[in-house]
Amino acid sequence: YIYWSKEMTQAWNKVKEHPEVTHSIDLFSVGIVFFQPDLVKTNYRLMF
Repeated sequence: YIYWSKEMTQAWNKVKEHPEVTHSIDLFSVGIVFFQPDLVKTNYRLMF
């Protein structure tokens, strides 16, 4: 879980900031990242 603890949230933020990550999707329980250099860096947070 991304928001299970402060440390997990910090780890997720560090993953999103990685220079090769172009898209990140935050589903609150899990995160998905994409490494596609032809895309503009974008972060999504989906609440459902």
